[in-house]
Amino acid sequence: MIKYIIILSIELLMLTILYIIFYNLLKSSKNIKFRIESSNQNILFKKVSDIVNVMYIKNLLKTSNKYVTPINIIFISIIFFLISFVLIYSFLKVFIAAIIFSLPFLILPYISLKILIRFEKSKIKRQLPVFVVNLKGHITNENNIILAIKQTTIEEPLKKYILKFLISVERGMNINDAFEFLKNEVNVKEFSNLIEAFKICYLNGGNFVAILDKFLLRINKQLIQEEKEKEKSLSSIITLMVMMLLNVFLIITYVYGSKENINIIKETLSGRLILDINAICCVMCLLFLYKMYKMED
Repeated sequence: MIKYIIILSIELLMLTILYIIFYNLLKSSKNIKFRIESSNQNILFKKVSDIVNVMYIKNLLKTSNKYVTPINIIFISIIFFLISFVLIYSFLKVFIAAIIFSLPFLILPYISLKILIRFEKSKIKRQLPVFVVNLKGHITNENNIILAIKQTTIEEPLKKYILKFLISVERGMNINDAFEFLKNEVNVKEFSNLIEAFKICYLNGGNFVAILDKFLLRINKQLIQEEKEKEKSLSSIITLMVMMLLNVFLIITYVYGSKENINIIKETLSGRLILDINAICCVMCLLFLYKMYKMED
């Protein structure tokens, strides 16, 4: 009986990995098409390269308290890993499989921080249409963008970055440098595009209202498209999770549900190897799930 369950489990994981590969190929082809179309856009709204963060904690430290430090995050990660390893090993009684199953807990704090950062960026992105409409309403005949930003009502989390920008300008910082500072602080691609357009317009004496109109049209279209993509991605993520959980259920219920099967898993090389392979496949599925989640950016 056990060999049929194991074969079914491995086949299920192989199907899951094939599904992931197929999904990523489709996603890659869409991204290539998007890049080709984007290259023909107006120069004011061309893609601005994202700021590369050597330390992933760097972004979070801007909005967190003094207790969120790299050392603390590493310490918490190790604690999570050790606790999960002890619990998993006490159940599986297989050392290597327990190590592999515990690996996701080692990066759990990292993933949690990335999700928090992404949540804030996503919120800022959704704020942009309202921000642009309000800003446009304060643009006067003088075309004074700084005055318009001061008079615009802005909600968090974008508000704190705008206040830093205005304080920097009031303290005498060069306008272009202040715009660059704001762009780097927020670090949201769409907002960076808008700020880059502001810099060009400020230097060349362009029309800010025209820029805001073009940006508003583009961001609304992008947000609608992203909502459609999220719906498709959500169904794929749920499918992968169900397949992975079904595999774990088979292992726990059928393999570890019998003393004879437990002995085969713990005491034979083939049994331990099969469990190790399942552990590796499960961790791979979790990594792919995270990658698919990141693709929403």
